[in-house]
Parts: sequence; C-alpha cells; structure tokens
Amino acid sequence: MLLCRNVLIYFTPNMQRAALETFAYSLRPEGRLVLGPSETVAALPTPFSQENARLCVYRRRAGAQLNLPIPRTSQMRRGPLDQAIRTTRRDVQRASDSAAAAEGLLLDLAVGVVVVDPNYDIVRINSAARRLLSIHGTAFDQDFIHLAEALPAAPLRAAIDAALTGSKTSADFEIDVPASAGSGSRFIEVTITPQRGASPTVDGAVIELTDVTRFHEDQTELARTRGRNDRALVANARLLAANEELTGLVARLRASNEAILLSSEDSQASREELETLNEEFQATNEELETLNEELTASVEELRVANEDLETRTTELSVQTEALAERKRASEEEHGRLRSIFASLGDAVVAVDETGAVVATNTAYDRIFGGRSREVVPEDLAGVPLPLEERPRQRAARGERFRMEFAVTAADGSRSWFEAVAEPLTGADRTWSGVITIRDVSDRTMRLSLERLMAAAGHELKTPMAALHGYLQLIERSLSSDGSANLDLYTSRALGQTRRMGELVERLFDVSRIQSGQLDLVVESIDLVEVVRSAIDVSEGLRDAPPINLSRAPRTLKLEGDAGRLEQVFVNVLGNAVEHAAGTPTIDVSVRRAGRSAVVEIRDKGAGIASAELPLVFQPYVRLGAQQSAGLGLGLYLAREIVTAHGGSIDIASRRRQGTTITIKLPIGGPSPSAKVKRRPAGLP
Repeated sequence: MLLCRNVLIYFTPNMQRAALETFAYSLRPEGRLVLGPSETVAALPTPFSQENARLCVYRRRAGAQLNLPIPRTSQMRRGPLDQAIRTTRRDVQRASDSAAAAEGLLLDLAVGVVVVDPNYDIVRINSAARRLLSIHGTAFDQDFIHLAEALPAAPLRAAIDAALTGSKTSADFEIDVPASAGSGSRFIEVTITPQRGASPTVDGAVIELTDVTRFHEDQTELARTRGRNDRALVANARLLAANEELTGLVARLRASNEAILLSSEDSQASREELETLNEEFQATNEELETLNEELTASVEELRVANEDLETRTTELSVQTEALAERKRASEEEHGRLRSIFASLGDAVVAVDETGAVVATNTAYDRIFGGRSREVVPEDLAGVPLPLEERPRQRAARGERFRMEFAVTAADGSRSWFEAVAEPLTGADRTWSGVITIRDVSDRTMRLSLERLMAAAGHELKTPMAALHGYLQLIERSLSSDGSANLDLYTSRALGQTRRMGELVERLFDVSRIQSGQLDLVVESIDLVEVVRSAIDVSEGLRDAPPINLSRAPRTLKLEGDAGRLEQVFVNVLGNAVEHAAGTPTIDVSVRRAGRSAVVEIRDKGAGIASAELPLVFQPYVRLGAQQSAGLGLGLYLAREIVTAHGGSIDIASRRRQGTTITIKLPIGGPSPSAKVKRRPAGLP
C-alpha cells in the first residue's frame, strides 16, 4: 500500500503523471494507493480503479500495461520524473515572479486594498489601505476588524460575511483620522467583494477603500449654493408679484380713461340715432299706407278663394259617399270570403316573409291546435325535417310546392298530411304565401301497407318455398326410411322457419313504430353483457369473421331495454358480416363518455359511397350489391329503438376504408318526453 496525501495538488499535470507512473510501477497487482480528499488519478487513470470514493482508495489493476522502463541510476537523470521536476521548478519560478509583480502593483495602487480570509485575518494589504486606516506594523494574519478601528465594527463584519457568501456590498463611512495637512473628518467608500480561487468556492473577501472626502465636500458646497439660490428665488418671486400688482393698477387707470372717452362718443352717437329714428318713422308711415292698399286687394282674393273652396267641398262630399258605398261592398265581400275560408275542410295557413303565422282557418285550429302551437313536421322515418325544408319556411321564401309530412301527436299516434303552397303576388300584399294542408293519413298508411306487403310477400316467398321443399324431402325420407338425411332436412326447415319469424317480427316492429306503439321494458342493465350476448349471436352467422370486443369499464350500468338493445347490436353486426365481405375482423368497443355510453362497431370492408350514406337508415332501402337481400329494415329499426332510448346512431364510411357505426345511449335511460310507451320490468 502507498499513501500520498495532499502532495499531488501542488504538482503540475506532467509531474502528477510522472508520480502516478512511478506509483503504478511500484505497486504489485491488487495493491492499494491512498490519496488526499482533493486528489484523483485523472492524470493517469488506466492502471487504477476506484475502490472507495469517500476515502480516495484506488486499486492497482492486474495486467495494466505501462510505458515506464525499469528505473536505473543513469536513466533517472533523463527520465520523465527529472523532466517533470525541471518543468515544475520553471513554473514555480514564473509564478513567483508573477506574484512579485502583482504584489508590487497592489502596493502602488492609489486605492486601498485589503484581502482577508474567512476568519477576518489579513492576507494582503497595500500602502494606501494602511495610510487611510492608520494601520502600522506587519498587520498580516491579524484580525482586520480590530485593526481598522476607524471603521464601525458591526457593519464591517456584516459586509464581510455577505461577501463570504458570494454577495458584493458597498457603503460610505465618515472617520476621524489625521490628514496629511492637519486633522479632520474624512469619508471613506468601502466596497467588499468575494474572492474565489481556482475552485468555485469563496476563499476570502477583497476590501477596496476609496477616499471620497473631496466628493462629500463638493456635495456640501453644492447644498449651500442651492440654499442661496432658493432664497434668491423667493425674493425674486416677491418682486414679480409686486410688479404684477403695479401693472394691474396701470391697466385699471387706462380702462377708466377709455370708459370716459367712450361715454362722450356715446352721447354723440345717441343724438345721431335720434335723427335716424325720425327719418325711419317717416318711411314706416309710408310703408303702412302701401300695406293697407295691399290688404284690401288680399281680402278680395280671399273672397274668390272661399267660393272655390265651397265648390270643392261639395265635390268631396259626393266622392266620400261613393267611397263609403264601395267600403260596404268590400266588407260584404270580405265577410263572404271569411265564411268560405272558415268552412273549408282543409287546413289553411298564411305566413309572412319570416315564416310567422298571420292567419289560419277553423280546420287548421282544430287539427293543429291553433296558430300558437308549434308543429314539427317529420319524414317517413319519423325524423324531424330540417328547419329550411319545413312548409312554413318554404312558403315564406315564396316557393310553389307540394309535399307530404307526418306529425306525431302527444299520445304517440302519427298522422300524415299533404301541403300545397302558392306564393302571393302584388305590391301591397302583407302575406308571403298560403299553404293548404290536407289529412292524407288513410292514403299514406294504405300506400305504406301496400309497400310493406309487397316487400314482405317477396321476402317470405323464398323461405316458404325452401320450407316446402325441405318438408317434401322429410316426407320422402320417412316413406323410404332414409333417416340419415332426416336431421339435416329438419334443421334446414327450422332455419327457414326462424327466418320467417324474424321477417314477421320486423314487420310487426315497423307497424308499431309507425303507429307510435313501440314498447320498452326499461330496467337496470349491464351494457357490456348485452354487447357480448349480441357478439355471441353474430359469431354464429355464416361466413362471420372474428369479432373483437375491447372495453374500458368492466361493467357499464344504464337504464334500458336489454332485448331491444341486443336487437340493435345484432342488426348492426349482421350488416357488417353481410355487407363487409372480406373484412379480416370486426372491432367492437364499449366506453363511457360523460353521461353517455358509447358503442363503436368498425369493419374493414369495401365501405359505402358518400352519396348513399344519407339513405342507410331509411326503411325498405337496400344499397350496393346486396339490394336483393332482406327487407331493408334492419338499420331503420335500430335507429328507432336507439332514438326511443333517447340516444343517437351515426355512421361514417369511405370507399375501401371500412365503415364505423357509433351508438350513444344516455346512462339515465330514455327521457320522460320520449315518444314511446313504457312498462316496468317483469310485466308481460
């Protein structure tokens, strides 16, 4: 083991490397080298590894190669150590010369400089500082605060402590010291800054002393001069005030003289005005005589005008009687029109250019509850029409049209109406359009029923034919004892029977929705379980791809009809299986967003054209290559069931990028204003 503590810090890097090479050569493998707390092997790290950082213990590595030759007496004189020693001596001599030059410069400064260590002991002091503070003797390694008796001890100690923590301070002190010519008070400016060596820590404080006595004397003389100037300014202000008062007196005297002159001129002017007035009175008298003659002529003209007025009054009386007769005839005509308007069986409503109702007949008030009630027109699927497409707004724009719409009553029943609008013409009209509304519920329901029966007959024909064929095969198998195929035929017949049942159930649902009699069994359900059950059913469909379910919550409780909601998810998943042929998977996610539950069903099929997206929720609509399959009621029923729950269903799709259907349901269940009938869970 080698101990070399607090030695390397005084060596140059070259000499440190030479020493570490010697240490490495001297130690056997696994030997220890112990250095001081501020020393490292950074100059030659290869042969050593650190064993204890706190105690600075290093271990000699086994197998580390060194370039140091075996030392001999003849080689030591020319080896690296001798060169390092010579280099170190040269550096020390240069440092000594530099320090001597710096010390001489410090002693010759006109500004006093004192360097103290953290114990307030003097490390360096120049002649200017000794002269300003009257310090004699060596003064080195002595307490500066006690030697500087002229300076106050407490502020000086606080300033030095602040510098030792890294802060710079400055202050002025007045001291009594013997000056070069006599004695008196002097002012010393003291600036204390921290002293840092090679390390970033503060090694001491540098105290700069500057004699600012002349500056203070100049300030005192300046203050005296300012005092004399202030007194002179006060006296000058008094003189100015007296001068202004004298100027005012002179101005008043001048004004009095001018007033006297004006009075004399006014008297002369008054005499001249009296003469002018006399002449004016004479001219006025002549004008009055002329005016009298003009008045006489005006009276004659007024008499003639009065006769003309009497004639015109007679003519106006005749015209007034004619207008009254016309008004009576017009009122009788308006009365007849009002009677006809009121007796019409069709509802009639007039609107202004803003769409506001300005007139209605009795039939309109009876059917729609009066002009104050807001009527919300709906389309065939029961969706409210956009505001700009409603009859009143179209008539307000002056359009001529014929359209059908539905209105849902408070009890949930729906009625169908046909609206015919004609714009009004004329410059003095106050109405923009008149709409005639006729109840066509019977005709619309008949057409809808015919359409429904046509679609049902077409779709029921296929499973009926298949069912008939399978039953014939079963009969033949029973007669020929071919029991091997009996199970196959029976299962296929049951499948066709189940398909017929689904078609019939969908037809019944459409009938319930259009009549406003859709029932919901509202109870607390777990939406995650409902979705999982729908996935289990859908995975059994023919050619169904894998269906992946990802959900954030373990359970998601809400108020709703579990059977109807499962019907929604089965319809949507069935469409994905049927219309997204070739999709590798169908992804289903369930999550909660605020007060709503969100279910997303995404496939990676061919997608739907943007022009066809508005039609996907319409009844009896079959899109794309699948137009021959199904009644086109699946998504229509799904939207109606979700709407009855107070939720919404949206679709997003692009060609060759798949389709995503998003279903949002309120956590609290259907709102009380939903247009459905409710019954508690557990009742038939």
